[in-house]
Amino acid sequence: MEKSEKKNLIIMLFFALFLFVITYQVIMGAIRNPESDYLGHAENAELLLNSGLGAVLHEIGYPLWAFLVAGIMKISRAPAYEASAIAGGLLNILTYIMVYGYLVKECKEERLWVAVLSWFLLLAGPFYIPWYNQNVYLGQVTPNIWHNPTTICVRPFAFAAFLLILRLLKEYEEEQKKLTAKTWILLAGLLVLCNLAKPSFVQIAVPGLAVYLLILLARTRGKAFGFCVQLASAFIPCVCVMLWQMGVSFGTSSSAEGGIEIAWFDVMGATSPSIPFSLLLGFLFPLYVVLTNIRIVKERDVQVTFFMWLAGFLEAASLAETGYRRYHGNFGWGHVLSAFLVYVTAFRYFLKRNREYDYQNLKDRILVLGGWVIFILQFFIGIYYISTFFIPAA
Repeated sequence: MEKSEKKNLIIMLFFALFLFVITYQVIMGAIRNPESDYLGHAENAELLLNSGLGAVLHEIGYPLWAFLVAGIMKISRAPAYEASAIAGGLLNILTYIMVYGYLVKECKEERLWVAVLSWFLLLAGPFYIPWYNQNVYLGQVTPNIWHNPTTICVRPFAFAAFLLILRLLKEYEEEQKKLTAKTWILLAGLLVLCNLAKPSFVQIAVPGLAVYLLILLARTRGKAFGFCVQLASAFIPCVCVMLWQMGVSFGTSSSAEGGIEIAWFDVMGATSPSIPFSLLLGFLFPLYVVLTNIRIVKERDVQVTFFMWLAGFLEAASLAETGYRRYHGNFGWGHVLSAFLVYVTAFRYFLKRNREYDYQNLKDRILVLGGWVIFILQFFIGIYYISTFFIPAA
């Protein structure tokens, strides 16, 4: 390994460890809140250790977080809340390394620069106007969630599945290469793993990818039918898992109550003074990237990301639970996860624009500078959002 590569690796690991420390402290702060999501999930980890797998699967349909926390408790002898903070930190490190690797590969930027910017990206929040909405996250949506352990858990596996889907689409559209048995098993396994962490990704990937594949079929006049069937069939195992998960969530779980109904904008509107304006604040940076470089809407990964976001938005906007969990926003998690994918995809194209724009062109300089201003502002808003979790111990 060359000296420069070793230096870049050390810097990347430094930021990864720094992210671990931040995540650990945020979760330790969040757990002090009696309404924290971490408390219930920590109890599931303790249930797994004390009563076994059957009791946990009867209670929760996505037990991967409980498995990870219970494993850390076994290995380190740490209590459940501390093991939760360690698990969250390790998962965020995994997400950071994957985002870093993706941006290095796609953007051809200096690795040192990408290490810093990937860290900024994983701390960024939505654009925040205090007098419009006092809550940073609720209403606006944020690319980075800190208060929900299962969203932190699903994110690296969802991103891996997302990148694999993009690679398979690229290989077929450019080389007419279909899925091998090994690739099919890998994708199907990743999707099941996503479900076991939280079904949010599959909820947006199935309808979002279906739209893209229908367009691909039309574009190829049906020639892509075999490939589309191959790719769609990889989702069958995770859809079966999701059906079981619905049975747990609305049947066997102690928190089960009510059902599902169509209630357009009821849940979403409960935390947003204006849904269109909240969307603008939540997605200000990616919207700016697209509007100042409209050509990228023709790119395959931008289209796939958009359709997944649209699926998440429509689900969050239209569906509601009928019991006491109505305003918990559980049908909004796909929208939240899609925000992360939207930001990563937008940032990739922004870095590409930053590298290629004509410095002699004043308009280009102003447009790129505007993107950096918005991104840095959202980074500092993200830091402020993180600071709200540091609740002093009683």
